Amino acid sequence: MEVFKVLNFIAISQIIFFILILAKRKQLRKENKVFLIIYLATILICLLDRVQYYYHHELNRINFPHFYHSADPFYYLYLPALFLYIKSLTQ
Repeated sequence: MEVFKVLNFIAISQIIFFILILAKRKQLRKENKVFLIIYLATILICLLDRVQYYYHHELNRINFPHFYHSADPFYYLYLPALFLYIKSLTQ
């Protein structure tokens, strides 16, 4: 179980680092950068929700009920965000 905690932490930190680097980069077109940031942000939100759900399931449901399953709509944004990013790259 500890391996999954470490892997989730590494994935979350890499996505945050990549979003910060990507936001400062000036060589990409603006719309490409925006769609890629949206795609990475949806992955980040879903990862954070998964971490919250698996590691502090009961504690968070009692103390923070308004955050319980708050990232469910973002699971549906993976593919549209990826589609928009690829479409912006090819046009």
